[in-house]
Amino acid sequence: MIRLFHDADGVTLEFRSRQTLLSRLLGRQSDRMIDWDQHLSFALAELRSTAQEAGDEVEIGDNRIRMTHRTLSGLPSETAEALGLPPLVDLTLRTDATGLIGSPDFRLTHEWIRAGRRELVQRTGAILQTSGEGSDGLRRLPSWMLDALEVADRFQPGAELDEHWEALARFRRALEPGVRMRRSDPEARLAMTDFLSGLEVTVADRFSISPRGGDSFDIVPFSGETVEAAEADGGQVSEDAAELRGGRLQVFRDKVFSRGARPAYRVGDQSYLVVDPSAAPVLRVMAEMQRADPATRKAFVRNP
Repeated sequence: MIRLFHDADGVTLEFRSRQTLLSRLLGRQSDRMIDWDQHLSFALAELRSTAQEAGDEVEIGDNRIRMTHRTLSGLPSETAEALGLPPLVDLTLRTDATGLIGSPDFRLTHEWIRAGRRELVQRTGAILQTSGEGSDGLRRLPSWMLDALEVADRFQPGAELDEHWEALARFRRALEPGVRMRRSDPEARLAMTDFLSGLEVTVADRFSISPRGGDSFDIVPFSGETVEAAEADGGQVSEDAAELRGGRLQVFRDKVFSRGARPAYRVGDQSYLVVDPSAAPVLRVMAEMQRADPATRKAFVRNP
C-alpha cells in the first residue's frame, strides 16, 4: 500500500510493506511481482532523471520517497502511475488578464472549469485537491501549468516584473512553440495580455482512433482520469467523454492530419489542447498512420 503526503515543500510517498522497497526489488518473487517491480525500477530511474533535469534532488529510502513539486510536475503519466502519484488534472484552466504587463495595474487571475462550470480547488505546489461532485481527490499539474499558476499567485503589483514576464513567455511558448517575444518590447507585452485574457487550456494524456470505414480513421483525445473512471464503473468509454467535442474536436483532427503530432493545438478562440509528453509517442504514431498507404492504414485500424 502506498500513502501520499504533501506540503508546500514537496511530496512524500510511503510504501507500507513487510519488505523494504530495496529488498523487494532484489529479492526472489513470483513472475507477477517481478513484472511489477521491473515497472517500479523503470519509474524510479525516470524519477531520478526528471529530478536531475529540474535541478532538484530526490530522496529514495527503504520505504520512502521524497520529491519536490517541480520534479512531480515533470513526471510522465506512466511514471507517476507506477509510483502511486495522482493523475494529471482533468479540469480546464481558464485565465484572465487586465492591464498591461509591466504596469502597476496588471492582474492575472485563473479558475478551474469542468463541463462549463467553475470548480473550487485547493492547490499546494503541483498538487490540486478537487472537490466537485464525483471528482473528489488529488490531481497533478504539468510543469508549464505550474509555472503559470505560480506567476499568478506570487504576483505583487509594482514588484519587479522581469521574472513574471519570463515565466509568462515560457507559458505561451509551451502552447505556441513558434512564438518568440522580447520582454523589452511594449507591443509584445500587450500581445501577451491579449493572449492570456480568456485563455482556456485542456490537457490530454490518452488517444484513441475512431474508424470511418475502410482504411480511414479519426483521432480522439481523452483524459486518463475519465477513461479510468469509466473502466472502474464497468462501463465503456465513448467519444462523448473526449476532452474536445464538436467544432473544436474537428479543428484538432484537421490540424493533426495537416501538421502531425505537436505539443499543443489551438482548437478555438483562446482555446488550446495540450498533449502530455507521455502520450506524445502515441499521437505521433497515429498521425504517421493517417499518411501511410491504404493497406498499412487498414491494418492499423484493424489492430492499432
